[in-house]
Amino acid sequence: MIIITGAVPAAGGGDRERVHAMHPSSIEGVEDMSCLAELHEAAIMHNLHQRYRKDSIYTNIGSILAAVNPYKQIPGMYDPDRVELYSKHHLGELPPHIFAIANECYRCIWKRHDSQCVLISRFGKFIQLHFSEGGNIQGGCVFDCILLLLLNLQSLGGGGALNRVVRQNPGERNYHIFYALLAGATKEHKEQYFLGDPPESFHYLSQSGCLKDKSLNDKELFNSVMRSIILRGEEICSPLTIEQAVDSRDSVAMALYAQCFSWIILKINQKIKGKENFKSIGILDIFGFENFAVNRFEQFNINYANEKLQEYFNKHIFSLEQLEYNREGVQWDAIDWMDNAECLDLIEKKLGMLALVNEESRFPKGTDFTLLEKLHSRHAVLYDVRGILEKNRDTFRDDILNMLKDSRLDFIYDLFEKVGSRNNEDTAEDGHPTRRKPTVSSPVQGQDDTPG
Repeated sequence: MIIITGAVPAAGGGDRERVHAMHPSSIEGVEDMSCLAELHEAAIMHNLHQRYRKDSIYTNIGSILAAVNPYKQIPGMYDPDRVELYSKHHLGELPPHIFAIANECYRCIWKRHDSQCVLISRFGKFIQLHFSEGGNIQGGCVFDCILLLLLNLQSLGGGGALNRVVRQNPGERNYHIFYALLAGATKEHKEQYFLGDPPESFHYLSQSGCLKDKSLNDKELFNSVMRSIILRGEEICSPLTIEQAVDSRDSVAMALYAQCFSWIILKINQKIKGKENFKSIGILDIFGFENFAVNRFEQFNINYANEKLQEYFNKHIFSLEQLEYNREGVQWDAIDWMDNAECLDLIEKKLGMLALVNEESRFPKGTDFTLLEKLHSRHAVLYDVRGILEKNRDTFRDDILNMLKDSRLDFIYDLFEKVGSRNNEDTAEDGHPTRRKPTVSSPVQGQDDTPG
């Protein structure tokens, strides 16, 4: 077998020196890719593919575990016997597995006498498991602030953010729970909550054209969730255009979803809170990088969140580790790695992409075209600007917020009782306060550089 590095040679040859024999370690495959004699993208991808074909979906890269989604159940992969096996061995003594990482993390609590953290790039949550001095899990906590930050960073993201409630990409469903509710609710509940119509009758559920997920049984999913919320009986009259009314409707839906989300997290934490607070293992689980045929504002926010975590990863895995080697006098070969500071500056700086998007979102006459002109004048952008301003504008008005605060339903009242005004105040040059229209990505600017 051979690997072609760089560009594919043009017809007629002339680039034979760019074709070389594959090293035996790459042909046979390895469990730990730090042992590959040739460490480049082609060798890494080939090694992962070789193992994937054998249902070996886990592969180590030193202390890092790479996982490839098999899109199927692998018998015995996560059964109790496998848990027991990995609990009795140190990292590296058995084939790569998520249980090996979990066991090593648990061991390090006692070996280093300090709390541990695991970073996973997949969905979007931060969970902390609390342990007693006896080594048993005695509680936990889900951190709402991290989740809401990720919702802002990944706002509108395909799979994990507020705007998915009101609009989806072609071929993508809304949140699965909404379809499960229609599939599994009793006739009485459907009549009570006005859910008697099929999914295709609801705009938020059918606008993308995707109503079914072949990997899920919506009715079975509903059986595990018996909670539903709906706002009804409230009216508000305001002279709005059809477009403004649609935006306001969507903003109410997103606000309800966000507050219900926080309420659920609060209830979960009340149930799992432990009596002791000894050491903990934190699990930060976020989306991975996204690169589609068409990349929109959704992908921009998701990828920005990942760039921030990549910056943190680079600092601790490369920079600090190499400093530690120098202090200990360890002989090592310098590793070339890509510093993403310039990429983050492009997004975060005073005239970066976030600032430009927010500025244009606040202009009454700002359009996707005017935004494109500003971005093109400064950066080479690979994102589709269509819809960015619409998605970034926060149309949740104070009069709607006040209406929700005055709701006759105790549940809705409790959700919004402590929610403050959406309009922020800035100080103008003359020293007087001035109103600044909020945007979806406004909370992202000024966030601490260190992940929670």
